[in-house]
Amino acid sequence: MSKIHNSIEVYVDAACLIARDKLHAKILDLGEIMVSAATLKAIERLAAAFPDRDMASELSMPPKHRMEFERTRKSIVEKEQQRRRLATDPDLIIETLTREVGGCGQYYELWLPRMMRAISSHIRRYSVDKAVAAVLWAIVDCAADGPTDKDWNEACEMESEVWATIREATE
Repeated sequence: MSKIHNSIEVYVDAACLIARDKLHAKILDLGEIMVSAATLKAIERLAAAFPDRDMASELSMPPKHRMEFERTRKSIVEKEQQRRRLATDPDLIIETLTREVGGCGQYYELWLPRMMRAISSHIRRYSVDKAVAAVLWAIVDCAADGPTDKDWNEACEMESEVWATIREATE
């Protein structure tokens, strides 16, 4: 089907494809209703759009369709729980940032811009609340709402200077 834009279209698309699968099974006199590839995609979109509703019962899904819906819904819920943990658990946040920043050796001038980028990325990726974001920005001596353009420019300039020094030293 064409690009789905809202939850009503997702619901209707899934309902029609599930009905089509049931009809095919009835016409072809199949004992078991199989999940078509298109229906599987529609069920995945349905689970993403309605993770808190029992759409399997609402749409009277056959057993295989129900199983796919529940599997997908469970996966979506687990990913959301993991995202929430990554947005609020201090140990996981530090571990994630450390992994993103990597080793900088003795150069604070490399660590600072890398950490600023890692914090910015983490805040965007995990929709971190303002209080946690303020604490993260404090790590790099920035205001609660993040670094200014001047802060970014200074950090990038510092990083460029260090890389120039490293290149000169290795030549």
